[in-house]
Amino acid sequence: MAARNIRRFREGAGLTQAELAERAGLSEETIGAIERLKFSPNVETLQKIAAVFNLEAHQLLQPNEAREPCEFEERLARVTGTLRSRSVRDLELAEDLLNRIFRHTDGK
Repeated sequence: MAARNIRRFREGAGLTQAELAERAGLSEETIGAIERLKFSPNVETLQKIAAVFNLEAHQLLQPNEAREPCEFEERLARVTGTLRSRSVRDLELAEDLLNRIFRHTDGK
């Protein structure tokens, strides 16, 4: 179950195996082996992968998570992945920008 969910979330987020591996702090070989059912990930590995998609590890094991990620989940995974590689200062700027946009669009 985890292999299918990991692949679907990875593809839904537009990530290669190498990109997912880098963001999760794992090797590309590990991601490939998991997706090909050659390696069963332990809890720590599942947690690292799930964090990339802003999920809990147990969600990668659930049958209902095998569905295609919805547009919101896909976009959130892409944004989260982009932000993970940025500096704290970049994150502060991004947060400020988002707050300004939402205050403007909410009419506040």
